[in-house]
Amino acid sequence: MTTPTPAKVTFAEPALSTTKPSHPVSKAKVTFAEPALSTTKPSHPVSKKVKIPSLKAHGPRVLGIVLPHEKMFARLVEVNPKHQELVDAHDEWRLAMEVNLLIAIWCDDLEEKEIWPHGFRIMVDLRSQTTCCQALGLTKNTTPESRNAPTIEQIRQIREYLRLPREEYPLVWCRDQSKI
Repeated sequence: MTTPTPAKVTFAEPALSTTKPSHPVSKAKVTFAEPALSTTKPSHPVSKKVKIPSLKAHGPRVLGIVLPHEKMFARLVEVNPKHQELVDAHDEWRLAMEVNLLIAIWCDDLEEKEIWPHGFRIMVDLRSQTTCCQALGLTKNTTPESRNAPTIEQIRQIREYLRLPREEYPLVWCRDQSKI
């Protein structure tokens, strides 16, 4: 902890004669040192972790960024315009395989960029979707080694890097379909 610097006090010179001076005498002037920065608070914000629901109370859950089919098909075409033929032909099986490959590439990229090394692909069942859909899994509550949770900042970085805005790609705790 740093000690504060004492105040600097400056007084006017005393008058040598009793006659009125030709120039005004300045009054006492007090100047305080700059306040010391607080050392009790950290210099960076505390990173908040996502709370993991208990397996016993909630069953098998996975935290993931939901990747709706329509959005992912558009992303595939963006990556490779030749995928438009698969979309037009409604080739669900090949499209699903291409989406799986894209998610695997994303997971590798996140690990390589040291944003989040524990990404995985998972099928999730959401009431908002008509069928099961894919998600970019971030953590599970089923085993101790998979219970590493990303911080809020890491989730923000993942979304930014992969261009997954929260309005279109929700982050949710879902039932882990692989454990049913």
